[in-house]
Amino acid sequence: MDWYDRQILQFVLRWIPFGGPPEDETLPRFGLTPSEFRNRFRELVSSLTRDKRTLAEDDRELLTSTIYAFVSESEQSQHAGLHEDWLPRTALF
Repeated sequence: MDWYDRQILQFVLRWIPFGGPPEDETLPRFGLTPSEFRNRFRELVSSLTRDKRTLAEDDRELLTSTIYAFVSESEQSQHAGLHEDWLPRTALF
């Protein structure tokens, strides 16, 4: 995982408790429209989940934390179904 992908995961992880990242911040921070950002995130999580054994331990923990936070937040709050909008099915271990 490179620094850009790591920044994407960290950014999304910080915003999960609030229903996901604010759409108006993805373009200035990452150069991606909201739909491009969500697609990039889904592709990233899908790819990393497939190859998680090759990830460095810190990166694997970040990926796992992000997935767990989505599922947990979706189950425990008013953001029901949040993980369905953001996570590919392959990410749900």
